[in-house]
Amino acid sequence: METTLYEYIGKKIREARENKSWTQSDLSTKVDLTRTSVTNIELGRQKIQIHVLYNFARALSISPHELLPQLDDLIGLALDNGDLPIKDAATPKALEFIQSMIEKMKEGEKNET
Repeated sequence: METTLYEYIGKKIREARENKSWTQSDLSTKVDLTRTSVTNIELGRQKIQIHVLYNFARALSISPHELLPQLDDLIGLALDNGDLPIKDAATPKALEFIQSMIEKMKEGEKNET
C-alpha cells in the first residue's frame, strides 16, 4: 500500500503541475528540489516528506489534502495492485465483497456531491 500511496501523490503533483503548464524544472525551482527529485516523486519512486508535500501544495496553489487520497480510494488502489496482504489471505468471494463495498462507498460519495 505504501508504493500505491506515493504513486498516487506523485500523480496528483504531476496533474497539478501540468494544469499550470509548468515543466518539471519550473516546479523544481519553486520547491527547491532537483528536477530529478521531482521526476522521482511524480513517478512514486521517491518518498515525500510532509514538509515537502506542503511545499508542493504551496507552489501549486492548492491545498495539501488535494494531493492525498481518500482512504477508500487508497484501499481500492491497493486491492487493484495486489498491495494488501488481505488479497493473499481472503477468498475470491471475500475479495468480491470488499470490492463491492468500495464501489458502494464511491457511489455514495458521488451522490453526495
